Amino acid sequence: EYNMPLALNVTGQLNLPLVTSVFNTIIDRHMVLRSVYVGNEQNIRQYIRPMTEVEFAINCVDLSHLQGEAQTAEVQRLVEADLTTAFDLANDLMLRVSYIKRSSHSGVLLFNMHHIASDGWSMQVLLKEFFALYHAREQGQSDPLPALSIQYADYARWQQEHLAGELLDKQMAYWTEQLADVPASHSLMLDKVRPKVKQHRGSAVTGELPSSVTQPLLQLAKAQQLSPFMLLHGVLSLLLSRHSNSDDIVIGTPVANRQMSDLEPLIGFFANTLVLRANTRHETLSDYFKHIRTVHLDAQANQDVPFEHLVERLNVPRNSAHNPLFQIVMTSDSDFGVNDSEESASFSLPNVVLETHESSLLHAKFDLNIDLRISEHGMSMRWLYDESLFEHSHIEQLQANFCRMLSGLSQLTDLNSDPQCLPLLSDAELAHQIYAQNETTQSFDNTLCLHQRFEQQAALQPDSVALRCGDELLTYEQLNARANQLAHYLSSTYELQPDTLVGICAERSVEMVIGMLAILKAGGAYVPLDPNYPSDRLVYMARDAQLSIVLTQGNAPQALSSFACELIAIEQTSLYSHYRCDNPDVLSTDLNLYNLAYVIYTSGSTGNPKGVMVSHNNVNHLILAQSYFIGGPGKCLAHCNSVSFDVAVFELWGALLTGASVLIVPQQVLLSPTAFGQLLQTQQVTDLVLSVGLYNQYQDILMDQLGGLDNLYIGGDALDPSRMRKQLQAPQRPKRVFNAYGPTECTVIAIAGELHTLVPESTSVPLGKPLNNTRIYILDRNLQALPQGSVGEIYIAGEGVAKGYLNQPELTAERFLADPFQPDSAAKMYKSGDLGRRLKDGSIEFVGRVDKQVKIRGFRIEPGEIETALLDCNGVREAAVLVQSKGLDKRLVAYLSWQDNAQCYSRTELRAQLAQVLPQHMLPSAFVTVEKIPLTSNGKVNHNALLAVDSEDLQDEEYAAPTTETQIILVNIWAELLGIDKAKISILANFFSLGGHSLLSVRLMTAIRTRFNVSLSVADIFSAANLAELAMAVERGGVQHAKPAITALTRTGEALPVSFSQQRLWSIDKLQGGSAEYNMPL
Repeated sequence: EYNMPLALNVTGQLNLPLVTSVFNTIIDRHMVLRSVYVGNEQNIRQYIRPMTEVEFAINCVDLSHLQGEAQTAEVQRLVEADLTTAFDLANDLMLRVSYIKRSSHSGVLLFNMHHIASDGWSMQVLLKEFFALYHAREQGQSDPLPALSIQYADYARWQQEHLAGELLDKQMAYWTEQLADVPASHSLMLDKVRPKVKQHRGSAVTGELPSSVTQPLLQLAKAQQLSPFMLLHGVLSLLLSRHSNSDDIVIGTPVANRQMSDLEPLIGFFANTLVLRANTRHETLSDYFKHIRTVHLDAQANQDVPFEHLVERLNVPRNSAHNPLFQIVMTSDSDFGVNDSEESASFSLPNVVLETHESSLLHAKFDLNIDLRISEHGMSMRWLYDESLFEHSHIEQLQANFCRMLSGLSQLTDLNSDPQCLPLLSDAELAHQIYAQNETTQSFDNTLCLHQRFEQQAALQPDSVALRCGDELLTYEQLNARANQLAHYLSSTYELQPDTLVGICAERSVEMVIGMLAILKAGGAYVPLDPNYPSDRLVYMARDAQLSIVLTQGNAPQALSSFACELIAIEQTSLYSHYRCDNPDVLSTDLNLYNLAYVIYTSGSTGNPKGVMVSHNNVNHLILAQSYFIGGPGKCLAHCNSVSFDVAVFELWGALLTGASVLIVPQQVLLSPTAFGQLLQTQQVTDLVLSVGLYNQYQDILMDQLGGLDNLYIGGDALDPSRMRKQLQAPQRPKRVFNAYGPTECTVIAIAGELHTLVPESTSVPLGKPLNNTRIYILDRNLQALPQGSVGEIYIAGEGVAKGYLNQPELTAERFLADPFQPDSAAKMYKSGDLGRRLKDGSIEFVGRVDKQVKIRGFRIEPGEIETALLDCNGVREAAVLVQSKGLDKRLVAYLSWQDNAQCYSRTELRAQLAQVLPQHMLPSAFVTVEKIPLTSNGKVNHNALLAVDSEDLQDEEYAAPTTETQIILVNIWAELLGIDKAKISILANFFSLGGHSLLSVRLMTAIRTRFNVSLSVADIFSAANLAELAMAVERGGVQHAKPAITALTRTGEALPVSFSQQRLWSIDKLQGGSAEYNMPL
């Protein structure tokens, strides 16, 4: 990760003895190259070895006996072997040089330094001194290099003594404020699941921009008082913002940190890393660039704080999966000037031609490292990415979008536009995302209103069964006749007009269906009211809809007793049984397809429900224009949902518009899995819609019964991949299984996907693709299309979009927007509030809610991801994860129910299982067992009911006292290192959660070795979830005696302090057990 490699192809006569002499001089000149590093329990020290103990030699390998591809392959193998060979910090020189001989006049010269003794600036110093000394000695001249006034060790001592007190406190205060609540990781969508341990496998994408773009950009930077680097950083932050759906963009960048002239000629690790945190939400580009300039100037003014101290002071949660604070880096000129034409004269040797040797082995220190070099002649780009996280095509897309933004910026003359409006997508990308992916036009018979199409079916098949409810059965003819009688009564008594709202407050029943049909036949629109709702809610809905008439069934009148309106009991057939049975004359009402069919109330953000106005056309689109549902005679749809839940629209009209039959499932049957399963089988149900919540409860119990269905539709929430894999792999499975997604405002379903298989590594279940005559847009907050794979808000357009909210014009205007991609029509699109992204195959993946993403200790968390992991735990049947606030602190609380006869695991055991798949910050703080997860009437998880669980059940991680001798000793060690009362340290506590960090972990490792005579690595300490696990690791290692302590050789000079940067690299080197990732080869 921190090796600094550079390999040069050599053509000509390279004098290797002279090269050896030159490097001996450089090693003598720069003591840091011959320093070794030894740690003990208290600190880390460096020892400078005298030159008499230094044995430097070039490692020469002769491959001249090989030819062609065989030689090339061996050269590549040797280069990569050198790059991946770790330095021993306690014994090695921090510089090694190799020469691979291809022939008498060609080869590869490889330099490799460890980052603990070097940085990018140092590499340039090394190269310049090497070339200068080689030239001088080849020509018999004296040493041209001036003596060094100080050494790196002097700087390290100075830093320890002087970089403290008021200066450090003032700068640290700036960073503490600047990085408060900083995101723990970037929000770019990954193409692969992040490994628990960073892999560092790198690959690169390169590109260029012409001078016609860079010259205006440089002029713009000058006019805005920006350095070119500042300008590029600003645009890069905008790019990442657009791709990640975040305004909070954090990028790291190295700085030379050589503000004193005496430091300029030294080799050593001086470089510091600045954390540049940009807020991309500004009204104008002018304001935004002022912000970027301030970010840079403030960061540079406070650059004395070592990055290592900053990480420790902020107590950033550590994990082995990614770097702390930032994972994306922007650099400039990472080839140390070797390819710079202005430096070409000094970077050359007599009679020798040098060119950079490209190795296929690339180390990705970060998730993404963007190296940019801009001048009036153009700009070169190199995007080094971690290929265990990203696909090559994704990085190519990022680069193309970056270039387009820079090109667009170069053409601007006015910076008063929104920063987010810089062009991102090409015309081809835009056309693909907006139009090609939404080619869903499908003609269908849209000539009749709902009740007219039902009448058509009644005429075609009068004797076919329309409704079944218990022992009661109605044919199409019978149902039509009874609905007609009630409709004639309503028309003659109340003279209903189109869009007149009539309430229907009824349980699932034959009477309910008769009432709905009658209202439509009389020319009105129905408002479904669930009699099981609280009376206050029903009264609010009735009052908001200005209902003067409500059809009722059963005990519904009691629920509306406090509302003044006329109640008509459908069961009192004596009111209308003497009316005609023929169809009412539709021509007399001026009713058309775009009049309301119903108004259905859905939860509102203000606490009061809002009425969604849905037309006949909307429902025709849902039922008649789609291929996922084909009704007709012989089909039977189960009606399981509340009349106030929009899924009931699909269940009822899906059957009645196509000639299928409806099986009405009583509530008491629905709540009994055994009775419900028997009903599905005996009544030969072919199509069933279940909410995710109800499906999760019933899957294991009703797997065989569900297998007899033609079509199973599951929706209303995110599906669990493990449950879906189980369903799809079941011996008995429905012919087709669909994931169905859609808000009430878009008529039940907007996206549907038939599920066939799910690969084991799937972490989500795609929603599917847009329905026919539906368009799905993934847009940013400025309603601009986002690149494929980027997360944005889901907007829905097409025939299913409802007319708006009843009596709420402002909210309607806010959520039902003009479709900007259909400017020549009156088309609307609905702002769903859901986050999603479009996958390569065009399907949509649900990511979460705009208003339900939570942030805990800087991490953006989707509770659904934790729920999925919980459902994979042994014995867990249902799971829901909520965020609860405790003062200013937020914590995750997991609610779960257990499978029948399953072993109920302890919290510790559950956390251990979750820790196998989730990072530390996603582990719940508390686990609450419930008999079953409560659901709303719409079949979704009832969050309010969960939050109402007795708070005594919501305990923090329980305290467990140490019981073994090992645990007691470890508690004492932790108390000493962490400075906390040992009585408060539970064996279930995590070292890092209590305030431990990388440097303390090294001291902990040393203390364990001293007290137990056991050698553990820092990696062992890092991976132990709690003290109990660490104690077990110590006990397992009891047979391994500690290695002898390193003793210093006799050498001149005293032990010297190391710099803060060296402390961190030394700690990381120990953590990784010696790693070539810190080498700096050339």
